[in-house]
Amino acid sequence: MCRWFCIIFTLFALTVSAQQQTTNSFSVTHLTVDLIEETDAVYSKGFKTSVELAEYDFDNPMMQVAEINTTCPRFGWQIDSKKAEFYQTAYRLLVASSPSLLTEGRADVWDSGVVPDSNSTGILYRGRPLPPGSIYYYTVKVYDQKQRCSAYAPPKGFIVSPEPDDACASLPLQKSLQMPTMITHPNHSLLLDFGTDAFSQVRFRFTNVTPNQPITVRLGELSDSCGVCTRPGGSRRYAVYHFTLDSAGEYSFEIRKDKRNTNPNDNESGVSPIFMPKYIGEVYPFRYCQIEGYNGSFLYRDALRSYVHYPFNDDAADFSSSDTVLNRLWELCKHSMKATSFCGMFVDGDRERIPYASAALINQLSFYATDAHYSIARTTLEHIINNPTYHTEDILLTLFLAWNDYLYTGDDFILKKYYLQLKNNTLMHLRKSDGLLYTGDGVTGIDNLQKVGFRGNRFSDLIDLPDRTAGVYDRGKCNTVTNAFHFKSLMLLADIATAIGNKFDADNYRSLARVTQNSVNTMLTDSCGIYVDALGSENKSLLANMFALNFGVVDDLNRGIVKNYVLGSGMDCSVYGAQFLLDAMFDLGMEGYGLNLLTDTSSRSFYNMIRSGSTLTTESWNNESKPDQMWNSAYGAAPANIIMRKIMGIEPLTAGFATVSIAPKPSSLSHASITVPSPRGKISVRFEKSSKKFDMYVEIPPNCRARVRLPYSKKYVWVECGKHHLSEPRYSNK
Repeated sequence: MCRWFCIIFTLFALTVSAQQQTTNSFSVTHLTVDLIEETDAVYSKGFKTSVELAEYDFDNPMMQVAEINTTCPRFGWQIDSKKAEFYQTAYRLLVASSPSLLTEGRADVWDSGVVPDSNSTGILYRGRPLPPGSIYYYTVKVYDQKQRCSAYAPPKGFIVSPEPDDACASLPLQKSLQMPTMITHPNHSLLLDFGTDAFSQVRFRFTNVTPNQPITVRLGELSDSCGVCTRPGGSRRYAVYHFTLDSAGEYSFEIRKDKRNTNPNDNESGVSPIFMPKYIGEVYPFRYCQIEGYNGSFLYRDALRSYVHYPFNDDAADFSSSDTVLNRLWELCKHSMKATSFCGMFVDGDRERIPYASAALINQLSFYATDAHYSIARTTLEHIINNPTYHTEDILLTLFLAWNDYLYTGDDFILKKYYLQLKNNTLMHLRKSDGLLYTGDGVTGIDNLQKVGFRGNRFSDLIDLPDRTAGVYDRGKCNTVTNAFHFKSLMLLADIATAIGNKFDADNYRSLARVTQNSVNTMLTDSCGIYVDALGSENKSLLANMFALNFGVVDDLNRGIVKNYVLGSGMDCSVYGAQFLLDAMFDLGMEGYGLNLLTDTSSRSFYNMIRSGSTLTTESWNNESKPDQMWNSAYGAAPANIIMRKIMGIEPLTAGFATVSIAPKPSSLSHASITVPSPRGKISVRFEKSSKKFDMYVEIPPNCRARVRLPYSKKYVWVECGKHHLSEPRYSNK
């Protein structure tokens, strides 16, 4: 008996030991609440503090935490696995009022039980609504395909807002302190170059001071032989400040408010700009700072720029390739994503500080390519839905933004919350019996405007951003570009309806989209199948044809004709239109042409932004195209998302990157590598191309599968999570 007991005990011990070893081979990391990971951090005036969440003072206006604005939040996590081909098959989530209570059977707020589900993002809390103004903690463990479970993740804390309004969650703005990268002395002054343009404040330390010593400080985005350029022209920024030094020490000054971007409702849309929070204060975009009137010693550490931005992980994404222009564009756009987040939303730049859907779409996709802070894009989208601006396309584009939000995050919160409004934003109420929109002369009338929540007196078609050097678009009452947007919005609404389980609506809106498509193709084309600009027009612009091509309006019979027409038009559109043109080129087998457009170095190119001296993406190709252009607008940031989505070919196939498409289009590149974030972890792709073969190396995070397309054989291969090397012979120089 004793012998059998010893054998059984030994076998039990070995089994437990083996299970523990297997369990420790994967763990749960990067816990999020409403897409935010830093929910347990406490900030003060833009800086992260060492204060514990439990010590947060709700009554201190100078302390900030992540705003969780719902009593039923959504949770997410990532998985770290030492084994390849890991898949989550279930999870168990605990929520408690104290970390010590986060154990099965003791969690005093909610225990989900074991839930058979592979999803790891957008997991809805299903307990009793959480009382506002309180701190909660949660943890989760997951099960793999062999029903082995991980340990519980270290607890993560979060605070439900004292006044939850069900708005999207957001993080406090942050400040990064920077010293100058160079100091020179034009005209016996001090010129501080901080290396890049950013929305900032500045403070100094003066050591050799004469009482009542007058000082002049100039801030600007441009420099010239005299220092800061005092007449930069257009909407490029310059400001001057005067103050007096009394004694040695630190000095700073408040940035003045600009009436152009701080007046409530002072625009044709009837919406307010995004104001800077009091805990941050006003900011100004500048790269250069000039100090006049100080002759004492001045070291690099004597000037500090407080660079304001939404939290941003500089290490979340990286890219390099054999093309130096492409590499510089990536860095330009990555910095622009961080720097233009200074309001906590995607705004048009410093002229108005208003979120426009046309700019937000480019901002959204390029932010996804460079960082995993998805909350800023979502906050922007919600603001745009509730504060529509004065272009027809801006209203239609909310469908694009909402679908991207779902596809990239895997969270259907926006789709469900705003489904009825998104239906209205297809502008079905303005559609004529032929399935077309006749909005070219503008839309007025209280009922028409209120249907989409517009607070101005009139909205009208955008077509493209103003560009004096682009080709003419012959506008009419019924514009081809606007109707291409209408068609695409209907198709996206059908996808949205499918995602939330509304099959009837999905079928109905696809049917309506086909009516619009047929009318565009029969009423807005010439005898050769080329698209005219508007009903009754004979002008055939690049814009009319590229939008129809990109949005799938063109039928199979005429696709080749329209592609050839577009190929002969160059970059005859604005930086905004370039997003859609490049999408079409890469999606429809014209990636060589698309890469040439992207890396062009003419005056109408992305590279011209760098050559002009800007370190942020600009609002236009050059000053001739738009004399009042800004040097701090994400309108020009398409290269970042084109590099990720089209050149390196990384796009979610299903929501939240449960499955991902990897289909690189190397064209003339001999090598390239990229790492980008996803809700499930980082995705890496590297390729090397020789005259004889093509090698590709991919790394897929746990709980994700990838459909990989080899570019020359056009062969598709499914790979599991982990590292993979794929190779194919190369018989051409495509």
